[in-house]
This record gives sequence, structure tokens and C-alpha cells, in this order.
Amino acid sequence: MKKAVIALGGNALGQGLGDGRDAMKRAAEGIADILEDGWDVLIVHGNGPQVGALLRAMELLEKSGENPGRATLSDCVAMSQGYIGNELQSALLQELRRRGLRREVATLLTGVEVDAEDTAFADPCKPVGMHVDAQQAYRLACERGYAMREEPLRGWRRVVPSPKPQKICECEIIRRFVDAGVTLICGGGGGIPVMCDEEGLLHPVDAVVDKDLVAARLAIDTDADVLLILTAVEGVYANYGQEDQHLLREIPLEKARGMCEVQGLSAGSMLPKVQAAVDFAAQGGQAVIAALGQAREALQGRCGTRIGGDMTIN
Repeated sequence: MKKAVIALGGNALGQGLGDGRDAMKRAAEGIADILEDGWDVLIVHGNGPQVGALLRAMELLEKSGENPGRATLSDCVAMSQGYIGNELQSALLQELRRRGLRREVATLLTGVEVDAEDTAFADPCKPVGMHVDAQQAYRLACERGYAMREEPLRGWRRVVPSPKPQKICECEIIRRFVDAGVTLICGGGGGIPVMCDEEGLLHPVDAVVDKDLVAARLAIDTDADVLLILTAVEGVYANYGQEDQHLLREIPLEKARGMCEVQGLSAGSMLPKVQAAVDFAAQGGQAVIAALGQAREALQGRCGTRIGGDMTIN
């Protein structure tokens, strides 16, 4: 049976806590289409808006004096995995039952090992948490050692490292789920970042791992046929935002790699998606970047941007 790893953007699943059920229902419909077509599926989701809401809630609770302990970023990533996984799992099970499809769906809390020597730790750049004024930013930097960065007209915000994923900790468990025919939601939010110490023990790290890069790592490690990255646009555009912008339907591997190297893509949105596609395609697979509502058509080769591999999927 064909196997696809699907990466869902966090913004596609709502903008915070409790408001994403309609969005998750739409996502579930697209995933159900793919399952109906006979694919095995692994699902990786983003968590940017959700983990941001959790961090803000924890920060406000701490300010009130009622918080018994400080929640770390890795704590909030784990909470977002459980929350989003539960909502998405429920929506997908309901859609499958509506169609009369009998498939098991499960959610797995997932850790992702990162390298302590990753250069990202020397240059934190991923914003998290609330905006604060300059005085609060100075206090957080002094008292907690946070790296703070000013955002014009919005205030100061904490920034954390975004290292590359080296290993998915539960990879063998994930393989067993897939072999048993289970549709698995895993690696949520890019996984809970962990580092291995000298004794081989894993410890959480305050960092954020890009979920598209984790999806690529998962697709490689589970021998997936396709990496399908679903986002808010129809694919990769040349001259995006300009009058002559146009959708690129196919991008050869070397050209895609060059697009990443010259930094011609938006670092906050399309760049990590193309980087993930290149990582997977370099191992012989095919990656597709497409709009959330076009999942089935993208796997049929009828829309989206395809990178690497045989340009004909079906």
C-alpha cells in the first residue's frame, strides 16, 4: 500500500484554543479522501497559534500569582500535541465513520532529538510568547536568561533556537503503528525537542523544531512514497507577490535546492517547506506542496507543486 506523510500547517487548524474545530473538520475531510483512495497516512501538524496561546495563558497565570510552577516551552509543545491530536483524531474518526470507512486513528506524543552543536543555539530567531515592553524584556533577559528581540510597532518578544531534527525518538513505535494499518498523528508542532546527555538520557530543551522538516525526517525514516505539505496557498510561486507571479507545477531537485540557498523564499513560510521537500526528494522520494483543500488532487498529480522523484504519482 502507498504511504504518505502529510504536514498540516498550524494556522490551518485554527488560531488558538477551542476555535479550531471547523478547520480540523476541513482537514479531516481531505485526509479521509486520501485514505479512501487507499493510502496509508502519517500526519504531522503545526502548533504555532496554539502553543502561543498556551504560553500566553501560562504567563498570565504566573503573573496572577496562582501558578504553582513555571511551564516551559517544551511543556506547552507537549500540551499542544495532546490538544490538537485529540481534536484532529476525533474529527477524522467522525469523517471516516460518516463515509463507512473502518480505519483506526491514534495520536502519539513524540520527541525529536536535536544536536547541542546545532548553530541555531547560537542564534535564537523563532519568536514565542507574548509581546512585552522594553522594561519587561530587560527583566526577562536578566532574570530568566531569555533572548529578546524587538518587533517594530509591536514590542519585544522572546526568541528561541530552531535546530534541525536529527532523530524521531519514537520512530520504531511509529513504524509498528503503520504496519498495523493505524493512521497516526505524531510529531505535532515539530515534536518535543530533546537532547541526549553523556549517559544516553534524553532531556527537554526550550526550542522549536520546524514541523515540515520533522515531516520530511519522518517520511525518510518510514520509507514513505510521498511527502505532502498542505498550506494556505496552491504551491510554490515564482515572483510571489508581484504582478507576474505564477505557480510552479514542477521543480527539479537541484533547482529547488538552489532556491533554498539563495534565500529567495520567505523564511517564515515557504522556505522551510521547500527545504523539507528537498530533504525528502534527495533520498529518492517525491514531495508535493499544495493547498489544504486540494489534498486528493495533489496526490493525483493534478495540482500543487511537485519536487523531485517521478513527476507522475498515480
